[in-house]
Amino acid sequence: MAGYLERPADNVRTDVSFAECGLDSMYALMLCGDIEDNLGVPMEPKVAWDHRTIDSLAGYLAQQLGCAAP
Repeated sequence: MAGYLERPADNVRTDVSFAECGLDSMYALMLCGDIEDNLGVPMEPKVAWDHRTIDSLAGYLAQQLGCAAP
């Protein structure tokens, strides 16, 4: 996410919505594609809107991967 926002990772809040961070629907599509490519989790673009924060999306991905939530 820090790469999309062009800021250091420690300067990205995980409890703020993607829209509040300045990410639009194009970034949501790119994010879903990157997740599919890197984690192998099929991602419909609506997942980024259903899980609107990093924390929420991380929990969803942990569930999909069968991991404990971060």
